Amino acid sequence: MPKRGVARAVLGRPPSSPPSPSSWEWEDTGAALEKIILYPLKSGGQLEVPEAQVTRHGLASTCGGLLRDRMLMAVETGRGEGRGATMLTARRHPSMLLIRVSPAGGGDVRLSAPGMEELAVPMDEATETETETETEVWGGSCRGADLGDAAGEWLREYLFGAESNRSVRLLWHRRGDSTREEHPEGEDDVDPGLRAGDLPLFAGDP
Repeated sequence: MPKRGVARAVLGRPPSSPPSPSSWEWEDTGAALEKIILYPLKSGGQLEVPEAQVTRHGLASTCGGLLRDRMLMAVETGRGEGRGATMLTARRHPSMLLIRVSPAGGGDVRLSAPGMEELAVPMDEATETETETETEVWGGSCRGADLGDAAGEWLREYLFGAESNRSVRLLWHRRGDSTREEHPEGEDDVDPGLRAGDLPLFAGDP
């Protein structure tokens, strides 16, 4: 793969189905790829990685542990009867953009943010349990594994203050296929350019 240029397949309107890498034609544009950036937490800060794989669900990096784009999402629970888990985004909570997620070794992740002690979040318990939390991303239903009380309390303190009684949880979209519903091509209100076969994790408009 050349260091310079872009795949002709990504130029213009997305095709109805993703092209095979073997069919890509590379064209020198005079531009060079300088950085690869993931956003492991929806509406969170960026993580620069030396390399990444392009998957059906977005970019993924195995540098220091598996991290996938928008594999984590903060949600608030208990805000009203029947409301379930409501996603939290930087639209209403801009300080989320300063939360950093990085690999902590052994497949775990580390949370950091200004004024907060770093927190290592173990993924083992979420991997072993079959329980998942139902939530929505811009009207589309999806599920995620709850990463425990420590992660939820860390997010609550950072976003709402140590004295807040609001209930915040950190959800992880586990390895495997996306739990997002397929949608008719061109009918996504947030991103009309999405193809029917595009199934991101917790991605969408911040």
